Amino acid sequence: MKKSLLFLSSLLLFFCLLIFPARTFFYACEGVNLWFHTILPSLLPFLILTSLLLETGAARRISARAEVFFQTVFGLSPAGFYALFLGLFCGFPMGARITAQLYEAEEIDRNEACYLLTFCSSPSPAFLSSYVILTAFSGQIHPGFVFGVLYGSNFLTGFLFRLVFRRFRLHRHTAHRTHSMEKKRCQNRLPKETCWTPLS
Repeated sequence: MKKSLLFLSSLLLFFCLLIFPARTFFYACEGVNLWFHTILPSLLPFLILTSLLLETGAARRISARAEVFFQTVFGLSPAGFYALFLGLFCGFPMGARITAQLYEAEEIDRNEACYLLTFCSSPSPAFLSSYVILTAFSGQIHPGFVFGVLYGSNFLTGFLFRLVFRRFRLHRHTAHRTHSMEKKRCQNRLPKETCWTPLS
């Protein structure tokens, strides 16, 4: 069913391009001009700085400052908070991408991954300050209002999901879960006598 809908939608869009070639060309040029003349110049310095912070490990040190607060309020593990921090700092779709990678690496469980996806993806501060506030609104809107509405609603969503939905109630201490995962992988790959467990 999903494949049929995707095929029909693609076919409809293809015929629309053939029927309205002038509009297609005009709006394609508008999109490219908007990206090249507005979005790229405004975001490029922040993208370079973000890459430097990630490569040098400075992002990890910055995130450690607020880690205790987010673990207490939102019940996130350290790995989960790192995904949230990158999602806020780098913007779409970094939060969802890091969450998926952590789940595949079994550093967070399915509950925490689902919980994170409800509020870990948001526009980056660079995009909001440079494009939305300065370009789209011509600097006529207060930055505090924009940041407050977007990030406030984001955090409120995460907080409500933690309180309302029981399956998103998380444990801050993940050592036992991590040890269980390691033990399970060991037992699946090696003979029983070669697996070890700590005394505590």
